[in-house]
Amino acid sequence: MQTALRDRASRIGALVNEPPPPPAVNGPLRLYRELAAWWPLVDDPEDYAEQARLYGGLLSETCDAPIESLLELGSGGGNNALHLNSPW
Repeated sequence: MQTALRDRASRIGALVNEPPPPPAVNGPLRLYRELAAWWPLVDDPEDYAEQARLYGGLLSETCDAPIESLLELGSGGGNNALHLNSPW
């Protein structure tokens, strides 16, 4: 837990010390361009490892044949997909 907090603090420090991004064009995508780098600090991908293992296990148990690939259409930050990628 302490290591995870230290890692997160280190990433925050790196982001704070980065030069500001160039001015973005106004519009709905401005949020993604200017703040996307901060998202892992809000919703750390490592927080999804256990959940993804659970989903992966359930998928493996309920499928009749071995899983060769998985189409994840997603709705969110992609953190479950990040972890589900490794077994398939």
